Amino acid sequence: VIQRSKNLGALLSQFRLLFRSQAVCFRFSYFVFQHPLYSDSGNPVLATSHSIISKFLTWRVPIRLAIGTGWKGWGNNELQYYRAKNTQVANGLLIIEAKAERFAGKKYTSSSIRTKGQRFFRYGRVDIRARLPSGRGLWPALWMLGESIDDVGWPACGEIDIMEMRGNDPSTVLGTAHWQENNGDTSSTSCSSEDVEPAQSDSIPSLSVGTFADEFHVFSIVWNESEIEWYLDGAATPYHTVDVTLTPRSCFDGDFFFLFNVAVGGDFLPNPRGAANFPQKMWVDYIRVYQIS
Repeated sequence: VIQRSKNLGALLSQFRLLFRSQAVCFRFSYFVFQHPLYSDSGNPVLATSHSIISKFLTWRVPIRLAIGTGWKGWGNNELQYYRAKNTQVANGLLIIEAKAERFAGKKYTSSSIRTKGQRFFRYGRVDIRARLPSGRGLWPALWMLGESIDDVGWPACGEIDIMEMRGNDPSTVLGTAHWQENNGDTSSTSCSSEDVEPAQSDSIPSLSVGTFADEFHVFSIVWNESEIEWYLDGAATPYHTVDVTLTPRSCFDGDFFFLFNVAVGGDFLPNPRGAANFPQKMWVDYIRVYQIS
């Protein structure tokens, strides 16, 4: 467990003042599996089976897009300006595109979407099938924030990073949980797969061949009142586990909403070199949410 410099506290405490949003409707799919997640042995059941699908829903709700640069580059000194026009749905895929273009004083544009107030969940398994961008300065992320953020702020609301990647290392992804360790903290305490803990059988989720930009992969979490586990491509064992039973981590007992974005540069990774590697896209095929009936 480490302290991270990913300081969004001041940003998110002023979320309503510094954040303008635009509502659009997207069509892409998610499944709700009303089926137990655990076998008699208590282990997660990860194999998908169409025989257990009880309900298919089409996601057609207003999705909010972040517009602008936020406070200090969304708290991370990011370089992009988020625009609605950088998000589209085509051929059943949600597409977020990062471009090297000047707009409103910034050299790069991209998009960020969220489902706050529209689609939020507590516990279960989440699968997201996506193909990622790559290249120096690209920071794609599929993540979640606590629905309580307007009331308690960040990091007290909690954050679950289902997947994030540094574009300069396109064969490795990370899974991380962030929370507020002490009252009044404006920086989060976090536990990431990057901080490998052999005692928990953690491992770094890297591809032996190719990159996450070459084809689609499935990024998953299994989340309950005791722990959050991260999986890649339906593996039988998690590559990362976080215990959420400790008192400072009680935020993970609430509802969380989704966010998808492709950031450019910032404190998390090396900044891009001009227009090299641009434009870049992240494609999201589906979100599937499995919950216990």
